[in-house]
Amino acid sequence: MAFCPRVFPFTVTFLGVILDIVLTSTSAGVCPQPQPAPNAEFFKSESVFVGEVLSETPEVVQGDVLPQGWFYQLRVEKTFRGPALKTLSVYTEDTNARYPLKVGEKYLLFAHQDEGRLSINSCGNSNRLSEAAGAIDAIEAIKHAGPYGEVEGRVQTKSEAAGIPGVRVIASRGKRSYSAITVQDGWFKLRVPPGMYKLTIQSPTLFVEPQDSVYNYDDPDHFLVHRGGSVHFEYLAWPR
Repeated sequence: MAFCPRVFPFTVTFLGVILDIVLTSTSAGVCPQPQPAPNAEFFKSESVFVGEVLSETPEVVQGDVLPQGWFYQLRVEKTFRGPALKTLSVYTEDTNARYPLKVGEKYLLFAHQDEGRLSINSCGNSNRLSEAAGAIDAIEAIKHAGPYGEVEGRVQTKSEAAGIPGVRVIASRGKRSYSAITVQDGWFKLRVPPGMYKLTIQSPTLFVEPQDSVYNYDDPDHFLVHRGGSVHFEYLAWPR
């Protein structure tokens, strides 16, 4: 979940003068990069649906100047994932990754479970319904997908972020394995049957390690590929 420290007022007395100080942080909410594909975020979400915003309620804790977040009540028009309910409540936290909704507007929302409530943010594919045709097409395509999912990503230099071609990538599941070679810009893509996999990188001339969790939503040593879904990994490499 995106993180941004809250703003807290406090009072300091110095040389008989009372100063009201608001301590702010330049830290911002951080969204994972790159943005997940709709058919990747779909399987990470608790609920994916189209709904119309009925109301907005700020969450104000006693003593706070600003809301900690906002709750939105929506009338559900179509459910793609999760319980098919007539209404749903979603929450967006007051961080730079918050996703404010407008009463009366319709949205496609990808909501995840957080502290017992459905939460949304601006990091993924949630969007106004009028701008969500591509994401909806990708979601609808999942049920028509063949018996496979995709594993894709990029291997790049640690210093200059330039793509590295010619690196072998292997997705293994038990005794079966599937491999690909990175192309000129360092990208790779594998089509594999659904199941649990481990991804390894083979290069006689490079040390290769996965990027941190900001770039990798899954653990390359143990990840699940869904039918019609996709998994993305980013790797850094440097000479041996």
